[in-house]
Amino acid sequence: MPSSIVLGVSFTNLPKEVDYEELKSTIALCPGVKNSYALRLTQLGVITGPAFDMILVLQAAASMAVIADYLWRVYKRVVSSHSNKGTIKAEFHFVIHPSDGTIIEFCIGNTQVDKESFVKYFSNTVTSIQNNDDSKYWESKAIDITRSGGWVRLP
Repeated sequence: MPSSIVLGVSFTNLPKEVDYEELKSTIALCPGVKNSYALRLTQLGVITGPAFDMILVLQAAASMAVIADYLWRVYKRVVSSHSNKGTIKAEFHFVIHPSDGTIIEFCIGNTQVDKESFVKYFSNTVTSIQNNDDSKYWESKAIDITRSGGWVRLP
């Protein structure tokens, strides 16, 4: 039975014109996202959690291809619409930690510039994890987010 998946999201090298709060809100509206969380702000310089800007809990029955396509379109619309001078491009970075202890990473931007290959890789990989991983593990990961105190649920 497919599981909900917890996906860490970080943004790097965003152009200064990008409205960070609007970007998080736009990603939180992604079809197939059950819940979305932003890192809770604390005192300046105090690290409270992992190096993610957001966490998305993806619905078990969601189409991973639709989610990947949406994330790609947000990147193109929000980030690419601003001039990003220089050789380093903005990047959306996504991370999944399956129960086997591996780390699965996906990127849009600097290292991944082909939409079709991103959508295919994201969709196939996440669907495989959903179908093969223990759903209790993912339920526990989702509960840990709400209990940690380091995350604020986005509307």
